[in-house]
Amino acid sequence: MTTTTQTIEQRVAYLEAELTRISGLLLNANVSEADPLSSNLPFGVFKDDPLFDEVVQKMREERELDADNPAYT
Repeated sequence: MTTTTQTIEQRVAYLEAELTRISGLLLNANVSEADPLSSNLPFGVFKDDPLFDEVVQKMREERELDADNPAYT
């Protein structure tokens, strides 16, 4: 086996282990199957928050500026 093949196999093994770990975290999250929105996860914590809306607007403005930058095309 070549070094490249071993490296790829090691990377795949690592990714598989991470996927298993993350899947376990998601399965252990307190999410009701009947109502997935009733959990202890922080979904919606910024709803109706004017500061969050301002951050989103600033991010949009920055992306528009980056659209004209040849380094990002």
